[in-house]
Amino acid sequence: MLHGKSSELLRLHLNEPWDVGYDEYNVYPDVSPLTISLSRTLGISRDNLLVTAGSDQAIDAIVRSVKGTVLVLDPDFPRYVEHAQNAERRVIKIPLSLEESVFPERAIMDAAIDAQLIFLSSVGNPTGYTIPDGFLKEFCRTFPEVFVCVDDCYSEFLGTNTHHWAAQTPNILSIGSISKVGFPGLRVGYAVGGPQSIERIRRFVSPFAIAGHSLLKAEQLLGDPGFSGLVRNRVADQVAARDLLADALHKRQIRFMRPTGNWILARFGEGATWLAEQLKRQHVLVQGQSHPLLREWLRISTPNVSAIRNFIDIVDELMHPTIGIKQGLFKTGFDVHYAPNWHNAARAARIGDKIYGIDHIAITVKDRSRHENLVMDLVQEGGTIVEGPGIWPNDFCEHLDEVKPDLSMNFATVKLRSGGMLVISAPAVTGDQIDRWRRTRAEDVVHHIAIRTDDISDTAAELSELGWKPLTKAPVTDGNLEQWFLHNEQNQILELIRRHRPGVETFSCGNISELRRAEKPLVSSS
Repeated sequence: MLHGKSSELLRLHLNEPWDVGYDEYNVYPDVSPLTISLSRTLGISRDNLLVTAGSDQAIDAIVRSVKGTVLVLDPDFPRYVEHAQNAERRVIKIPLSLEESVFPERAIMDAAIDAQLIFLSSVGNPTGYTIPDGFLKEFCRTFPEVFVCVDDCYSEFLGTNTHHWAAQTPNILSIGSISKVGFPGLRVGYAVGGPQSIERIRRFVSPFAIAGHSLLKAEQLLGDPGFSGLVRNRVADQVAARDLLADALHKRQIRFMRPTGNWILARFGEGATWLAEQLKRQHVLVQGQSHPLLREWLRISTPNVSAIRNFIDIVDELMHPTIGIKQGLFKTGFDVHYAPNWHNAARAARIGDKIYGIDHIAITVKDRSRHENLVMDLVQEGGTIVEGPGIWPNDFCEHLDEVKPDLSMNFATVKLRSGGMLVISAPAVTGDQIDRWRRTRAEDVVHHIAIRTDDISDTAAELSELGWKPLTKAPVTDGNLEQWFLHNEQNQILELIRRHRPGVETFSCGNISELRRAEKPLVSSS
């Protein structure tokens, strides 16, 4: 008779310190119960199913299990490429058009000759593309040796998935997750495929990758008879929020791309980075895009209607125009002499159908007295003097002897409390170039705005379609700032600026003298 014989399971195989009893914290997690629950929920055999630590682990395991070249769309979910590169796989990128209805079927078929694995999404993240009907079956018939991984994580938003097809097709794998239906913190994903395919990727997945508490919670969710209804309601809430945001963007003439998931990718132009920064200051987080084609876009998640209503209100406040265009001239909608107006002003401007981030605004006031008073008021309201006040170039540029007195001006730059910059000038003497400029406008005026860009030539080409023409043959640079001055038919000046040294906010003597010379042909000599 064995001493101390008991009917209880005695776990001595995994070096577990369970002296106080078994629970999800002091024994290694067992994925089997969740696999059974997930199998029932999906209506798929356990032999066709592998539970993973989020869909991300499934992507990694699939890449590592397939030796050879990986084919992806570009842009698409970046983790496909990152996992392929981590596994030292060659990657072929097929350009994905940003146009609504274009899918690169022919290009994919042509490139697949050299591939062993392809990733496609039922809903592309972040562009929202969907796979045309019949394409996957045609691809599999044409390339039976190429493994196809369909990312079905957002399939709940389409009402269909490829899970059952993948379970019956040797070269198809489908991945899913319970993250997108409301439980991302659990980090529970899964892969579906034929038994051989599942065993092929299983060796790259740790049996203990998911924490015991997550497994237990996921099993409870799937075992709840109301789980499917909960998922439907959460998806419906997110779709309602997405549709609300799409309608708001459409009314505001902001372009957005294929609203098919639980987010919207919206184009805010060169002002996208600025807007994301300002939203963060308002405790609102959106996702900027690192892909070169998407640098003017922000991805906005749509969790519920209330959140999106708040987002719309905040964006409207941030993008209330500081500068508008009336009859071809830049105008403010407020008294330029009242300092709080500038500190509260938005740092974006809409030109045509695009939004640009403003680097600085340059205004002219009537005389030295108003110039000094405005600078002082801006500082009292929380601004910081960057340059001046003084007479340019005399008080700024010792060695700029070639500047004629006609180009002199009262000059100062103030960094605003909101982070933008206001450049303030006034005539140095009656009848000088600034004075003549003002006379053509009759009031205190916006001399120019400078919009920040990472590619001056591309931005100039965009603006040329709206009638903005360069004042010089090419951009000018002093090693820190690269600038190009444009004008329209009304001789309003628009500056494009690229700062090569972020944080350096001053303007060199060469920068300012180039502007004054470029401006001269636009100003009457009388």
